[in-house]
Amino acid sequence: MKVFNTAVLCNPNKHYMVDISDKIEEIIEDYITPGKYFTINRARQYGKTTVMDLLAKTLKDTYYVIQLSFEWADSFFESQEKFVQGFIQMVEREMKFLKMPAELLDKWSRKVDNMNPFIDLDERITNLCEMSDREIVLMIDEVDKASNNKLMMLF
Repeated sequence: MKVFNTAVLCNPNKHYMVDISDKIEEIIEDYITPGKYFTINRARQYGKTTVMDLLAKTLKDTYYVIQLSFEWADSFFESQEKFVQGFIQMVEREMKFLKMPAELLDKWSRKVDNMNPFIDLDERITNLCEMSDREIVLMIDEVDKASNNKLMMLF
């Protein structure tokens, strides 16, 4: 028996929801396959997180899908150093969960250069993409929680 859900991630087997499989395929074809950046921006309780989850499940056999959320990351936005360190830790946790190759994890997890944290992060992301045996899709949920827009713009 299905029920309506307005509180958490929707599960098509348990909750009433619109079939968005065509939309998922359209996102993959129009944005992910050509390597474009994109945002999903809608009001609260519109299904953004559910779309991201279904998208990740569809992509998981072809890509490394790193899913992050800034929902509980308020302290990340206090400084560049905290943002970069927090971001690195979240990605590292996802890399372990995805069982990505150890050499990628080792290269990613090294000590942060606090003199140039965003340059350091840029180099890590570049190295990760270059060394990976699969393309990587990064999805960040709850970006609107970024209380310091200047740091998000730098990112």
